[in-house]
Amino acid sequence: MAHSFFSVIAFYLTIAALSEARSPFARRQFVPSSLPAPWTSQGCFIDSVNSRTLTGASFQSSCLTVESCLSFCSASGYTFAGVEFSRECYCGFSLPTTAVATSIDECNSACTGNTAQSCGAGNRLNVFSTGGSGPSVPQNAGDNWNYQGCYTDNVNTRTLTVPYHIDGGATIAACASTCKSHGFVYAGLEFADECWCGNSIGSASKAPDGDCNMACKGNLSQFCGGTNRLTLYHLDGSTGTTPGSDPPQVCTSTNVARFNPVAVFKVPPASGPTSLGIGDLDVNTIPHISYGIFSTGGAGSWVFYQLLNGQILPKGTIPFPAPVSLNLFAGDSPTFVSTQFPPPGYSGYCAMANTGGPDLLAAGGRSDLWSLCSNTTAGGRLDVVWDAKPSHPHYVLSSCKAVNIQMTPA
Repeated sequence: MAHSFFSVIAFYLTIAALSEARSPFARRQFVPSSLPAPWTSQGCFIDSVNSRTLTGASFQSSCLTVESCLSFCSASGYTFAGVEFSRECYCGFSLPTTAVATSIDECNSACTGNTAQSCGAGNRLNVFSTGGSGPSVPQNAGDNWNYQGCYTDNVNTRTLTVPYHIDGGATIAACASTCKSHGFVYAGLEFADECWCGNSIGSASKAPDGDCNMACKGNLSQFCGGTNRLTLYHLDGSTGTTPGSDPPQVCTSTNVARFNPVAVFKVPPASGPTSLGIGDLDVNTIPHISYGIFSTGGAGSWVFYQLLNGQILPKGTIPFPAPVSLNLFAGDSPTFVSTQFPPPGYSGYCAMANTGGPDLLAAGGRSDLWSLCSNTTAGGRLDVVWDAKPSHPHYVLSSCKAVNIQMTPA
């Protein structure tokens, strides 16, 4: 009887052992025995869709493994990674102080790409860390570029309006240098790899620094903005101003009796003149009608100019038929027409005060959107452009240099 009793016990123990050996849960590793350096396990944490423990980039996959999640987060410079609900990967730069750890046994769902590994569970996150401190924001980017903060942006109303591609991936220094070389006084980086330039920030507002939470593609040790967020720098000592202290764009007058326009480079070129005279240059003449644009090629073509109720009127020794200003469109040059029976003139011009110099010519309530652009269809002639745009048929945006148009007394 004793022999029979122990045989029965042994039989059931054998069955239990076999059952446990066949169970995927029993074989599964809550923490992989070998993690790619420098990653280490931080344990299992509570998570929810309404309050994510890791708030950076994420993805889902039907073949997720711990290693594939760590690789994904590493590539974007993240120092924390987490796997959840078998198929979800999350990245971040830190664990929030409110993060709640729980038993590692609760992170017990098999990874979709390796059933021998655990990839969290419902509302449970396996967390891993490199131990690194993550990216930072340098307070200056060289050449007097200083950090202004994290600023709002959106695709419909850009804070900075001119984009540039940075070969090899965006870095703060490369973006600032590019903006300076094209005459801009603001440089902003967004969404890890976007570089934006401009001379004003419009109605943008300051956001928490933590909103700019994406590492630069070209330098994973620095932050380059985020989704609809710009890491913003300003060129000190330039004619631009710092955010929060931009003087209001206010017209002082829509009537100026006599002036001649002069384009003054906001960032002086390394060689050559720092300003150029401009004026109405005829570009198309048909019987009884002539059309002109503001260009360096038109400097001195008229005796003086007049601003009358917001219209620009070139004046000469022969008073008739004098040109009148036509409607102004973003991306184009100010246009004039000379005809016996002129159409209603565009009345959106005005003068704005300029500390230490002649008044500035403004259009549409802005004096800060003028550029001189090299006209590729006219032998490189420098034409005045209002709010220069990419993909224009007459110039390449990178050729445009930001200018103020001073209304020098005539």
